[in-house]
Amino acid sequence: MISIKWKIYKVLNYILLFIGSILFLIICALVFGGNVIERDPTPYFVALGFLIMVTQCIINLHVYSKNFPYKILSGSALTAHIIAIVLNFIVFLGLLLITIVGFIIEFVEDKNSYDQTGKIIAALCLFLWLIDTFLLFCQLTINRYLKRNNMDLFTTMIDSIGDKTDTTY
Repeated sequence: MISIKWKIYKVLNYILLFIGSILFLIICALVFGGNVIERDPTPYFVALGFLIMVTQCIINLHVYSKNFPYKILSGSALTAHIIAIVLNFIVFLGLLLITIVGFIIEFVEDKNSYDQTGKIIAALCLFLWLIDTFLLFCQLTINRYLKRNNMDLFTTMIDSIGDKTDTTY
């Protein structure tokens, strides 16, 4: 039976995949949809960050579907998992930076503004960062969890071989 932690992990990957896809498409539509060429590289980096977020969620869900709950990560699955951890760490740092800068701008420097859009975006980034933090923690512990489950399965299988009582002789 899969624990609640790993069920939440799967659901949060889908949530982050959905939100990241929507935000990536919105940013791409805003940046590439107009006739004006954007000279500031920030929107491109933000779009790339959301694309990385979507990619690492897809890798996480693939690794989860192929290896849970008893198969040890090895070969290409382990390589994909390590790539997802690196991508998630990049997203983690990017979201942390955007969240800190967003809160500083919105709550320290822009006290007199009545526009709440920046505060909503900063709160959304904080929400995404919290989800990403949980996913990063789970990514760092998934290998140990799968090894333990695999060993428990083999131990149970070996123990069950000697437990059969044959009364037919």
